[in-house]
Amino acid sequence: MSSKLRLEHDHPAGVALLAEAPARVAAAVKGLSAADLAWSPREGHWAIVEHLWHLRDLEVEGFSVRFRRIMMEVNPSLPDIDGEKLAIERQYIRKDGDQALKEFAAERERIVAKARALESNELTRTGNLETVGPITLADLFERMVHHDREHVETITGIAQRILERRRHGRP
Repeated sequence: MSSKLRLEHDHPAGVALLAEAPARVAAAVKGLSAADLAWSPREGHWAIVEHLWHLRDLEVEGFSVRFRRIMMEVNPSLPDIDGEKLAIERQYIRKDGDQALKEFAAERERIVAKARALESNELTRTGNLETVGPITLADLFERMVHHDREHVETITGIAQRILERRRHGRP
């Protein structure tokens, strides 16, 4: 991860980045219709609704579970999540994007509240993430910040393309 934020050194700033992600996503999709959210810029690329459900599912079933297990267990084995597989199996493209955003924001709020209460020494607690290896709680938060940035940038880019298409009279 380039320009890596070291949360063990700047925990409040890192938590602030985690806290602002749902609002950044909401701002990016503001005013878009369900049809807009289901529009994909290219064959084989996710539509915004798929990104929203991916964020929701990874938050609830990935990051939240990993956070809780690292806090409660000694060096737990943490399974990876296959986002592509979930998108297909759960048919993200057919789901309500607003619901995904609400659930993502609610779960992130719970994580942020717990993260704010952490002592700095707790950020060094470890787990073993499948396909990655050993990670600390600070590493997990950094992965979350990085993941948020990638999806916010992608969602924002798709939303801009949708608005540009509208300006040129294309559906």
